[in-house]
Amino acid sequence: ERRLREQRTWAREALGFVAFEAAIEAELTSTLAVRARDAATQAELITFAEEWLYERKVVLPGVATLEGHANVAFRAVETLALEVINGAIKPA
Repeated sequence: ERRLREQRTWAREALGFVAFEAAIEAELTSTLAVRARDAATQAELITFAEEWLYERKVVLPGVATLEGHANVAFRAVETLALEVINGAIKPA
């Protein structure tokens, strides 16, 4: 197991990939918030996040992490849309 961990670390460094850290996570969160405005589904946001991280040579975090970020971004847009609709509809 130690050997496998060493080989993975070597491969990551040789390919120029970096760890998923707080600064990258913050940038991903803000990027997903913008992207969520045009996304049709949460799955689309997860795919976008994976591609976005890969392009920046960031090691992908676990699926649950990406799902969590996509969920927050998608729900924020849904909440905003609901507020706009409720503001436009006058009670009888």
